[in-house]
Amino acid sequence: MTAEGSNTQNGQPLTAEQLGDISVLLARSLSRENLIWLVTSVLGKSGLQEAGNEIGESSAFARRAVAAMHKAGRLQDAVLLLIQEGPRNGTLSWKLNHILRGKRLDDSESEQALVNEVQPFFSVEGFEDSLKRIKRTICAVALGTPHNRIMGSGFLIGPDLVMTNYHVIEYFLTEQADLSIKASAPGEEIYCIFDYLLEPAPQVPPGTAKHTSTVVRGAKDWLVYARQKLPFDGTTKCASNVTYEYDYAIIRLAKAIGNFPIRQGGGTIRGWLPIPGTIDVFLPRRRLMVFQHPGGYAQQFDIGESVGLDQTSTRIRYRVSTAKGSSGGAAVDTDGGLFALHNAEVDVAGTPLAVHGRVNQGVRIDRIAADLAAASIAVSSMAAAAGKQKVQFWSLNDDPQDPQPIIGRTMFKDIVKDIHSSDTPRVAVVTGPPGHGVQFSIRLLQRTLGPQAPVVVFSPKELQTLGPRDFIRAFLDEVGIEVASGDKVPEPRETENVPRWLRLDLPKWICKYLDRDRDRRVRPYPIWVVLNAMVPAGEHVLWAENLKDFVATLAGAHDPGQSFVDLPQLRWLFLGQKIDELPVSGIPHRAEDLTSDQSYESDFAECMQLAWRSVVDNQEQEIPEVILLRLATDFREGAGAEPIRKVLASKVRKLIIGSTKGTGRQ
Repeated sequence: MTAEGSNTQNGQPLTAEQLGDISVLLARSLSRENLIWLVTSVLGKSGLQEAGNEIGESSAFARRAVAAMHKAGRLQDAVLLLIQEGPRNGTLSWKLNHILRGKRLDDSESEQALVNEVQPFFSVEGFEDSLKRIKRTICAVALGTPHNRIMGSGFLIGPDLVMTNYHVIEYFLTEQADLSIKASAPGEEIYCIFDYLLEPAPQVPPGTAKHTSTVVRGAKDWLVYARQKLPFDGTTKCASNVTYEYDYAIIRLAKAIGNFPIRQGGGTIRGWLPIPGTIDVFLPRRRLMVFQHPGGYAQQFDIGESVGLDQTSTRIRYRVSTAKGSSGGAAVDTDGGLFALHNAEVDVAGTPLAVHGRVNQGVRIDRIAADLAAASIAVSSMAAAAGKQKVQFWSLNDDPQDPQPIIGRTMFKDIVKDIHSSDTPRVAVVTGPPGHGVQFSIRLLQRTLGPQAPVVVFSPKELQTLGPRDFIRAFLDEVGIEVASGDKVPEPRETENVPRWLRLDLPKWICKYLDRDRDRRVRPYPIWVVLNAMVPAGEHVLWAENLKDFVATLAGAHDPGQSFVDLPQLRWLFLGQKIDELPVSGIPHRAEDLTSDQSYESDFAECMQLAWRSVVDNQEQEIPEVILLRLATDFREGAGAEPIRKVLASKVRKLIIGSTKGTGRQ
């Protein structure tokens, strides 16, 4: 193939404008190290000389690199490599194809409409939530006889599966003649130590001394799969391609700890980190967190940013502090998603990376996922199981010394989780007479969503006094969205009817601010709006003029054929005595009627069992269900006129506080 022939699109040579746009795109989208990786992958190390010495100036280097690859007839190969290595629908891939279709980089409506992919900072609330969720999946990995010490780090990828590096547990592994890996030690000599958050270090093997950590041994058939380490990994002596040396191992545990509640979590299930099939390795300066047990010490994490791929394109490099013992840690992105398996410090002396100072690296998690799939290891089933992680907790808080138990309401928690993560329906409804816990749904909603999700609550008094314009202003003010000076909430025009004002003018105005706020990534979306229409028995909510119709419109009500404004940024919770008093007619919704939910005994048993597992050392130890049901019946019969759920919750609280006194659990 001629040089010109390999740089054509639909048989036509690439134009000077296309070459220029590709150069600009690469300079904007790729870090300096990724540009170097691209040139050396396509042209070899000698290609850097052809691309010139302007490595410090990305625009000039990108122009020279594109020219060199074009001259060698390899530019199309470079484009294909970028598309293959990046996520299928990533911004870089989209823009490359956009240019190759003959369109300019910045002159089309579709290009202008494409939202720039900007890597967000960690928001305070989102960071707090991610930190809590991830740290409970991290463990120190220790080996027993003859080592009897912590060797590295690991993390849960399934209820009973821990991922770590091959080189962390290589003393217990043996490579066969066919390159397969076999276990060479019993699983009971492998210790995965969770919740090791404070010094001193736990004993290995576990001794009689009490420790705040939770230790789980390997299963009898503990090795699920492993891949060898790469010789000279992280140095200039490292090979330029990788066949199978992904330096990972998956350990099956003797106990599915991911399915059990953590302590100090109100019964929150520990969970695990799902393995994604794709990641975006080309987003410049992507911020990452690495969770680890450096040097065998208590769990630590550090935040840094990615600097590019290694020469094999199987490792991602980043500026994050680690130490010996950090191997096997989890590198996660700003969304808390698994990004890489940390495995080595990089020798940067004499390389372009030297400007970054200390650099570390992890094996790309998407490469590990593809390798597992090729070996017919059930990554898909792990991901499916991850999707089934339950929203399960027994208390509104995390303090076993002062718990606030929840009796039942499993349906409500599942409804909230489903609505929060899906686009339809967007409305949850809870009804029931006073005293049945309808208003308790507000606190339960906030507990289910976690502290990161914005929730705005409107009281019965506000529903009776706020018109649509005041409702909008109150909502934006409560969320913290500032309105531009002089930009007033629209009033109905004299020439148009009120329904059009409610259906189009007001929703368009609020949608403008919601879109702007979401693009800035100041807070997580969606935002929940709670309309509390619960009033004392015998009373009815008298909605403010036009408010009921306006809320119904915002929540999705519209007549067929009518223009309307969609608001996917919002989710809704309506509370009331009867469903016909709420604005849900014609709106898809999920409902819970507390009048018909009277499974008090079984709800008490479930809450008590989960609470018990949260505070005892042996989490697999259960209280016989027949005893719990008998207790619930006795407590219910003695409830008198008090709400039954309140009485049962009080009993759980007393039993748990009594069981933790003198145990040292705080």
